[in-house]
Amino acid sequence: MAAGKICNRPRFVTVVAVIVTVGAAWAASGLSFSTNILRLLPHNAESVRYQNRMMMDSELAPFYNIVVAQDIEGLHAMAEQAAGEAAVARFESPLDFLPPDVATAQRLIETLRPLVEPLSLAEQATTVTQERLTAALERLEEALARSTDDAFGAGLVEMVEPLERARAAAESCLATARAADDGVVAEWNRAQPRLLDAARYAIEQLRRNLDSSPPTPDNLPRELRQRFFTRSGDMLAFLHPTGGVFDPEELAEFVAASRRVDAEATGFPLVFHKMSKRITGGFYRAVILGAILVSLILLIDFRSLRDTALALVPLGMGVIWMMGAMRLFEIPFNFANLVAVPLIIGVGIDNGVHVIHRVRLEGRQGMNVVLRHTGRAILIASLTTMIGFGSLALASHRGMASLGAVLLLGVGSCLVTSTVVLPNLLVTLGLVER
Repeated sequence: MAAGKICNRPRFVTVVAVIVTVGAAWAASGLSFSTNILRLLPHNAESVRYQNRMMMDSELAPFYNIVVAQDIEGLHAMAEQAAGEAAVARFESPLDFLPPDVATAQRLIETLRPLVEPLSLAEQATTVTQERLTAALERLEEALARSTDDAFGAGLVEMVEPLERARAAAESCLATARAADDGVVAEWNRAQPRLLDAARYAIEQLRRNLDSSPPTPDNLPRELRQRFFTRSGDMLAFLHPTGGVFDPEELAEFVAASRRVDAEATGFPLVFHKMSKRITGGFYRAVILGAILVSLILLIDFRSLRDTALALVPLGMGVIWMMGAMRLFEIPFNFANLVAVPLIIGVGIDNGVHVIHRVRLEGRQGMNVVLRHTGRAILIASLTTMIGFGSLALASHRGMASLGAVLLLGVGSCLVTSTVVLPNLLVTLGLVER
């Protein structure tokens, strides 16, 4: 019964199909390809949540490139080159822990020595009273206020803000001291010995640092050497991107900048950029080669350009409708659902071939007979495939779910174009009677 109604208005159905195909092709022109591999994993996965937090809320994202320098001069040259690259946000290297000039650093240490060596502390902690502490804090707050005014009057704007913060802190401490009761004062006196010990330790550390030499690549702490030095003694530097490594344009800019810093740079962004290009390039070649081979096989089978072209109509229209639907439902292509297109080509081409073969055998009896004999088989085969692959759309893994959704849309579109569009097109062209 349904077969007899499909071709009631062949011209109208054909025109509507052409309009839908044009609209789908226009929508498909804006279809994007997502290279963000994190969007393939389950949405609520803990690993994805922490990866996003590292990328957005910290500088701990593991997406960086690595360059190697054999000496400190080469490392300085790389740092200068990286500083001029807009795509490089940060150049992390041993230079972050080394003074620009060792001699200048040594002179600064000698300048600080006369300031540190005379420092001395009492042997025992003195008793603190509320009156003595309040008076001392008042003198400190007044001194900081005068220093702030003097710095502002002298035009030393960079010193005004830290001095004002210190004055505000002294004022807050003064308010606390004035409001203290006897219990708080007693607690202050119990803490005095610990405070005195901490001050002695700080002065001891200052004096010890004055006797040490400025840091060099050879005397950096073991933890830093493990991070920034190879076993052979070469120095490592880490290039962090300004943009996201999952944005193709920003990734390409960062890769180019990294290679300008060092042609031998390596790291996840470089490998990911190269592999993603290989995957997408191989996919396009496979689709084009597959379409050509399918067309040649059909041409050998039918020995007719017209029948070959007609058999390809459901597949061509179905793929266009599928991509238009993907744009409508905001399903981009990704590394997981790319494999759907070759599968759809293999599954979708069968429908058109069966219809054309049946038309050659029973076309004189009319399209209704053709659809009754072939349409049911196409319908069952397509529905079982749609159910089998479409169930993947319910998976928690977003990559697998997108694969199922694309296959469902693709096979479903090919089903409609082969059982509705192609028969009406054949009737409209006068190749088969209704």
